[in-house]
Amino acid sequence: MRDIKNISDAVVEATFEIDSDAPLGRRCMRVLNARSGLTNMMYFVVGRHPEVLETEPNNDAAAAFAVTLPVIVNAHLNPAADVDFYRFSAKAGQNIVAAVLGQAIDSHGQGRDYGFVDADL
Repeated sequence: MRDIKNISDAVVEATFEIDSDAPLGRRCMRVLNARSGLTNMMYFVVGRHPEVLETEPNNDAAAAFAVTLPVIVNAHLNPAADVDFYRFSAKAGQNIVAAVLGQAIDSHGQGRDYGFVDADL
């Protein structure tokens, strides 16, 4: 870990530095805090495709978030019923794979109805 910041009582921001020759695959991490203890495992993937952070607003076709394939888009569901649009170039007959992996790091929920989805591909 290269950097860790306590943003607020509820938010910690960390920057991981991953070597360019790190083996590809799924890794896990946990967060320990005084309020809720140790979280369940949260997974991240060391992959071979470039990654970008989604930016809002992209809630309709006119404001679609432009990406270049292949790409991994990291995004947040905010608000709870968030709808996101993406724009990319493709050729006729080209196969496109769109996969979604969703998870919540706060598995304890803090009184909310949070949960984990682990969609292994």
